[in-house]
Amino acid sequence: MADSKISALTALTSAAAADVLPIVDTSATATKKMTIENIFKNIPVSVGVNEGTPLAKLHVTRDAVNHSTQSSLAPIFVEDDNRPGIFFSGNLNNIGIIQFGDNSSINAGEIFYAHSDDKFSFRCAGTVQATLADGVLAPETDSDVDLGTTSLRFKDTFVDSITVTGEVDAVTLDISGNADIDGITNLDVVDIDGAVNMATTALVTGVLTTTAATVFNGGFASNADSTMGTDKKIQFRDAAIHISSSADGQLDLVADTEIQIAATTIDINGAINASGEIIAASLDISGAIDVDGTSNLDVVDIDGAVDMASTLTVAQAINGSLKRWTAKTSAYTAVAGDRLLADTATTAAFTITLPSAPAVGDEIHILDSAANFDNANLTVARNGKKIQGATADLTITTENTGIGLVFMSDTYGWRILVDAYDVDPTEL
Repeated sequence: MADSKISALTALTSAAAADVLPIVDTSATATKKMTIENIFKNIPVSVGVNEGTPLAKLHVTRDAVNHSTQSSLAPIFVEDDNRPGIFFSGNLNNIGIIQFGDNSSINAGEIFYAHSDDKFSFRCAGTVQATLADGVLAPETDSDVDLGTTSLRFKDTFVDSITVTGEVDAVTLDISGNADIDGITNLDVVDIDGAVNMATTALVTGVLTTTAATVFNGGFASNADSTMGTDKKIQFRDAAIHISSSADGQLDLVADTEIQIAATTIDINGAINASGEIIAASLDISGAIDVDGTSNLDVVDIDGAVDMASTLTVAQAINGSLKRWTAKTSAYTAVAGDRLLADTATTAAFTITLPSAPAVGDEIHILDSAANFDNANLTVARNGKKIQGATADLTITTENTGIGLVFMSDTYGWRILVDAYDVDPTEL
C-alpha cells in the first residue's frame, strides 16, 4: 500500500506492545518506526493528563485549574479540588501494595492491604512493624514497637483507657481524675498536696517523717515502736490538746479543759503531784494518806478507829447520825441526817422533799425557826414513800412545830416524832 496517507490507513482499535508507530527522528531527518512498548518505556518529557503544563514527570489534573505552587521535587502530581486520590483495585485473594525501595531492596518500606484479612500492614527495614484492622492498631510482634523515642515524643495523648502489662516510665505523671492501682506501687518519694483517703492499711517499713502536724482522724495503732522528735507533738483537734515530751524522762498530756481516763483500774507506781484540785466520785485508798495541807470534807464516814497524834479541834457540834442545824428559806430536797431550820417568814410557804431512796433508820428533823408555819405553811413531800403509813404529803400548819422523821420501811414509810428528840439548849 504505497504512497498512502496515514489518515487513510485502516483504524486499529487495540494495540499490542510490539505494534509500531511512525516517528520522525529529528537527528537524522528521517521517518522511522517505534513499538508502543518502547515509546512508553522511556518518555523523554513530562506527561500531563488533562494538564497542558505538567509540573512533574506525570501530572494528572481532574478539574480545570492546576496549582502552580506545587513543589517541583515530586515525580507525580494528582490534582482534584473535589476529591483527589489514587484507586487500587484487586480481587479478594490478592493484596494492594505501595512499595518504597532502595538500591538493594524493592520493599525496604511498604504499605499493603490484604483483602482476605481486611487489614493494612506497614513494613519498615524489610519487616512488617504494625498493622491496622477494624478498630485495632497493633504491632506485628508483641513488645516490639515503640511509640515515640527519648528524643522525639508525642505532645498530648487522649485515650479512654490504658492497659499496661509492663513498666510505665515517665518524667512526670499528672492525673486529673482517679488512679486505680490493683498491684503494688513502688514510689521513691511521695509528695501529696491534698488529702489521702485509705480504705485499708498503710504499711510503712521505714521511718514516717512529717514536716507539719500529723492528724489521725480514725485513731492510731502500731505493732512496732514509733519515735517522735524531741520537739514534736501528737496533736488532737487543735494545738491546745496534745501529747509531747518537754523534758527528758517526762511525758506531757496537755488539754485546755479536761483529761479523761476511762479504765477499770489505773495503776500508778510512782507519786501523784497535783498542783490543782482532784475531783473524784469516790476515792478508795488501800494504803496511808498523808495530807500536808487542810482537808475540807463535807461528810466523813469512818468505819474503823481514829488515831490522832495531835489535837482534834471541832468548831461546831459533834453529832452522831445528825448534822448541825441548817437554815432553809425555799424549796429543798433533804438528805439523811439533815436538821433543818425552816423559815417561811422570810419568803413564803415552801416544800421540803424527802429522800427518794432512804435507808432504814435514816432521820430528818425540821423546826419552825420563825414561828410562822400557821401563816405560811410548810409542806413535807413524801417523794414516793409513805408518811405515817399514808400516801399523802404532810402539811405543817402549827407555829413553833418541831418534828423528827425516821424511815422504817417501804411498808410503813416515815414515822413522825413530835418533840421526841433531845435538843441541847445551847444549840438553839
